[in-house]
Amino acid sequence: MRYTFLLLALLLAGCQTVVHVTPVLPPNVMSVWAQYRDCLRSHDVAALSRFVDDIGRAAQTGPEPPRWMKSWSVHVSTHPLRTAVDPRALGAACTLHAASVMTEQHQFHYARLFYRLVLSQYPEPVWAFYREQAHDALSLLESTVSPVIALRPGSAPTPAP
Repeated sequence: MRYTFLLLALLLAGCQTVVHVTPVLPPNVMSVWAQYRDCLRSHDVAALSRFVDDIGRAAQTGPEPPRWMKSWSVHVSTHPLRTAVDPRALGAACTLHAASVMTEQHQFHYARLFYRLVLSQYPEPVWAFYREQAHDALSLLESTVSPVIALRPGSAPTPAP
């Protein structure tokens, strides 16, 4: 009986001494959504690059588990950011938009970089929709962009047979 009271006292005392952990707040979802909308409206290379970086960074942030919990196992890691809007999907769509804008502006080098970024940043099967769009656009871009042929002054092109 004495051990039961001792155990009960320890359990009740333990409940009162729980350390409160201040949660790390995820980025404001509305600011990420606003950046996404601005990304879709933008045609500026620098702004599009900034939007791609900012939205990609917001997708990777989430609350860290407490230090004491991390010591339990190597399997305890940062929790994914959980919102009604998926920041990774916004990042993929923004990156695809940036690549298409670069293609329209004949900045093919940047367009290729953005399409390849989608292919490398979203390898999971869940992101196949975005990867397929990037792959198709990249292959179309590679096949339609013709090389530049420079002629020297005074030289004539050789006629095709």
